[in-house]
Amino acid sequence: MKRLIIYLLLSVLLLITHLSVGQQMRISTLAEKTIMGLQVGTEVSYRLKNNMTFGGFYQRNLRGANEINNNVYEYTGGAFSLAIAKCENIMINAVLRGGLSNRRFVIVTPGIDTELKLTKILSVNLGMSIRAAEAAVNAKLILSL
Repeated sequence: MKRLIIYLLLSVLLLITHLSVGQQMRISTLAEKTIMGLQVGTEVSYRLKNNMTFGGFYQRNLRGANEINNNVYEYTGGAFSLAIAKCENIMINAVLRGGLSNRRFVIVTPGIDTELKLTKILSVNLGMSIRAAEAAVNAKLILSL
C-alpha cells in the first residue's frame, strides 16, 4: 500500500510538471562526505523560472563506510537554493538544507554549490557546506524532466 501511494504521488508530480509553465522538475542522486561518514541519497526538486529551487531529500550513510561505528545516520528534509551567479552552462547557487537526523535532531546545513549543465536534461553539481560545525563535500547527478 505504501508503494502504491508513493507511485501515485510521483505520478501526480510528473503530471503537474508537464502541465505547468516555467517550472522544471529535477530528480537527483547524491553522495556527501560528512563528519558522519559517506552518505548517499536522492532529492526531488522544482526549479522555477528565476532559477530558485526547492524540494525534499533523503540520505543515509553506507554500512561499513564509517570506521568508528556502524550506526545508521539518516537525514531527511527540505532544500532551498538560489542562483548567485550564472553564465552559459555554469551556475553558482547558495543552498540551505534543513531537516531531521535519525528523526530526532534538527539540522540546518548552509552551503554553496556549482552546477555544470552537460546536456539539456543532465547536470553535475559539486558543493560544500557546513554540517555539525564541520565541512562537508557533496556531488549530485541531476536529471531534469
